Amino acid sequence: MIISTKGRYALKLMMYLAQHADGSFIPLKIISTEVNVSLKYLERITTALSKQHLVESASGKGGGYRLKQAPEQYSVKSILEQMEGPLSPVA
Repeated sequence: MIISTKGRYALKLMMYLAQHADGSFIPLKIISTEVNVSLKYLERITTALSKQHLVESASGKGGGYRLKQAPEQYSVKSILEQMEGPLSPVA
């Protein structure tokens, strides 16, 4: 199976949010620095994840992103399917 850059970065983002799942919102600028992914690219990814109800956002002071559910309720497969569509192995 080949995973796109978008899928890999979405997984990095979700893992970071899972590691910091204390209920507070984390600004995207901080996430970008910590996971070493450009801010513009993360904006596109978080928009897609937010539309799929995997993350929630808040704007303004104290805003940012956080997981919508407990980290244990997410799977790599579900995250990748939301970003890349149905998964199928390739030869």
